[in-house]
Amino acid sequence: FVFLLLYPVLSLLIGSLFAGGADPAPWWEPYYQLFTRKAYYEALLNSLILGFVATALAVVLGVPLAYAVSRFAIPGRLLIRTAIVLTFVSPPFIGAYAWVVMFGQNGLVRGLLANIGIDIPPIYGWGGTILVLTLQGMPFFFLMVSSGLRTIDQSVEDAAINLGYTRGKVALTAVLPLVQPSIASAALLVFCTSFTDIGTPMIIGQNLRVYPRLVYQSFVSEHGSDYRLAASLALVMVLITGLALLAQRWYAKRKSYGQVSVR
Repeated sequence: FVFLLLYPVLSLLIGSLFAGGADPAPWWEPYYQLFTRKAYYEALLNSLILGFVATALAVVLGVPLAYAVSRFAIPGRLLIRTAIVLTFVSPPFIGAYAWVVMFGQNGLVRGLLANIGIDIPPIYGWGGTILVLTLQGMPFFFLMVSSGLRTIDQSVEDAAINLGYTRGKVALTAVLPLVQPSIASAALLVFCTSFTDIGTPMIIGQNLRVYPRLVYQSFVSEHGSDYRLAASLALVMVLITGLALLAQRWYAKRKSYGQVSVR
């Protein structure tokens, strides 16, 4: 805990306050630039939008898929689970490049579709970045919601069915409240990975300015690295992800229900 969390965070804090002893600029100067320079706050806003939108769309895809695979005899369920788990093997850079190979300007799949008269735009830009981040985040929801569904006592669903509820109403009123902590945990992971992802926006977004890229460029600038600026910007990123963690813990605590197992 000390070496893997406290030490790096304290290093960022100290670097943002005291890096470059001869620098006459006050400690709050990097934060002032963040909220006054358009390039800085625009990058922060873009990353927040990517994080929230990718999380929302991943919920829409991952939660119903997890429920369907867990509760219905869908052909190829094992294949679906295996394919989703395998998505964690490739890092974001490799995954983003694979999408470029398939749907880029000269992408393989895009070329095959063009041969049969179906012309689709290249994957680059905002839409492609959100699509790739959504599909990268969907497995988190699938796995965590599937795990949450396995902990639900079957008698809860049986009781709802005996009361005359349809399958859809059982899923919404009896099952969904019990898996909300799992959904909140997955949402935290997807938001943090999308907000801090630098590879996908660089490859798919091309000219899309995002906050992690701004931090990286501040540290390896052609005009010399500005460690104070990079540390200050990174500290803001840590603060935002920390607030996301607190929000997730608060929500999960409010939506946690006890279950009584019945034989």
